[in-house]
This record gives sequence, structure tokens and C-alpha cells, in this order.
Amino acid sequence: MKSCFFTANQWMGIIAITLVIAVYFIFDPSTGFFPACPFLAVTGYQCPGCGAQRALHALLHLHIREAFVYNALLVIAIPYFFALYLFSYGTLKRKFPKMHALLTGWKTLLLLFVIIVAFGVLRNF
Repeated sequence: MKSCFFTANQWMGIIAITLVIAVYFIFDPSTGFFPACPFLAVTGYQCPGCGAQRALHALLHLHIREAFVYNALLVIAIPYFFALYLFSYGTLKRKFPKMHALLTGWKTLLLLFVIIVAFGVLRNF
């Protein structure tokens, strides 16, 4: 999609920054506005994503220890997602295609799946 003002990647960046600002200033996950996790409601166990909204909110306020308590996996995964973003678009993807392939290859995805499942199991003990 061509725009007379911004490229698609620039629009993605603008939207991401807008969402981060909205989460920082508008949303407070402790108010109960957000829906409860259906997995937690049905089983009584936390899923790997439980606490991610509170962790993101804490990170935006630079409360890293609090974010780690809410969802350690999210805090630890941020460098991966940052690298994935950097090597998935534009110049870095063209300059370092092997890095993009490494970050999105089936072995990496399998490893991420195992880590997510293990985190989901271990966080409930």
C-alpha cells in the first residue's frame, strides 16, 4: 500500500508508538477493565501469557522487577522481539538475510514453542 506521506513500515511504527503511549497513559490493568484469562478461569492455572498486560504496563513505567514478577517470559523475550523487528524489515533484512532466517527458522520456532510450554508448566509450581 502506497501512501503519499508514509511507507507501510513507517505506518506500523507510528501505530506501535501510539499504542505504547495509550497503554502508558490510558490503560491501567489493575482497574479490572481487561477481561480475565479464560484458561485461568477454567483450569485455575496461569497460562504463559497471564500477567503480560500488567508486565507491559510495569515496563512502560520502568518497574522492571514488578514486570518480571507479572510475566518473566515477556521481559526476557523483549530482546528477541526487538531483533526480530530489526531484521524483518528494510535494510537490515537485506544486509543480513541469514539473521532473519535464524530468527524465523523452524528450529527457532520449535525452541520458542518448547520454552513457552515449559514456562507455562513451571510457573504454576
